[in-house]
Amino acid sequence: MKTKQPSILFIFILITAIHVLFCNFYPPIYGYMNINGQLPLFLMLTKLVRVAILLAIIGLGFTQMQEKNKKGMFAYLALFFFNLILMFLFS
Repeated sequence: MKTKQPSILFIFILITAIHVLFCNFYPPIYGYMNINGQLPLFLMLTKLVRVAILLAIIGLGFTQMQEKNKKGMFAYLALFFFNLILMFLFS
């Protein structure tokens, strides 16, 4: 792997970890926002953050596809589908 590839993979894994943590704490945050009357804003921001996460992952995947050495492609593809499925499991 080149020096750029491990850093991109680390960013990819970091984005996935943030997404998993957000999905883990989604019900308590949802309840808190519902009690305080901020639920519509929270739902809109949730959709925007999830779309931004997926777009960041897609962008990182496209930069990986530009590389001649595609050894890490399976990891990017697996993390992308994990993030995509994660949206529907916790919604």
